Amino acid sequence: MYDNEYISVTVDGQEYTRVYNLYDMSENGLEYFVSVGYDNEFDVIFGNGIYGKQLNENQIVIISY
Repeated sequence: MYDNEYISVTVDGQEYTRVYNLYDMSENGLEYFVSVGYDNEFDVIFGNGIYGKQLNENQIVIISY
């Protein structure tokens, strides 16, 4: 089981800030959203360039707990 309040996300060494709603993401902001599903599985969702910064191929994403 995971407590998603303690997740830390970095992309290419830059720490991203968690938001609690997809629409809280600012344009090209270094932010992510966590969606928790059944069995306490979670998805980390990044932006699309309009809501949050869009990731590019070959970027290194580190999710730590």
